[in-house]
Amino acid sequence: MGFKIDHQRYCMILKPLIEFDNPKLPEEYNISTINLEQISQIAEVLEDAYKGTIDERILGVQNEESIRGLINEFLKSDDSILLKCSLIVMHREQPVAVILIDKYNEIPTILEIAVKKAYQGKGLGKSLLKLAINKISKDENELILFVTRKNAPAEHLYRSLGFKQLSDDLVVLIQIDTR
Repeated sequence: MGFKIDHQRYCMILKPLIEFDNPKLPEEYNISTINLEQISQIAEVLEDAYKGTIDERILGVQNEESIRGLINEFLKSDDSILLKCSLIVMHREQPVAVILIDKYNEIPTILEIAVKKAYQGKGLGKSLLKLAINKISKDENELILFVTRKNAPAEHLYRSLGFKQLSDDLVVLIQIDTR
């Protein structure tokens, strides 16, 4: 019986948090703090962004039911920063990007960041990160996230904003049939 690597992820940290200039987006885009009525819009963004990627396989299908469960779990915490630091980008009333933040082991953590495929490469992910970091830096001095190894665009984005690798890879193995 043998094993092979299924995927690898690692933790990145930004510490200390820096204050970024607020990004300027074209007029037809609007960034706002999420609210509970937007769960289906958040799920729509995550489902589109992860479709056909390794993260879809790793994290599972991000549909409205799974997002509602995720958000409801974090809202039970008295220390939840999910709603005050999590953001959504709308383009002409349509959801196109989202960042969800909460705490993991008392450290602010990016749970999800996603941009719909048709809107990738326009600076929306970078704008979301900068705005979220600015909000978090008012009360905290560090932020972590987990990134899938070989997701070059994400790794590049995080490094460009000052994130550094914090941990060795978390390697997930799967058993292969050698019969």
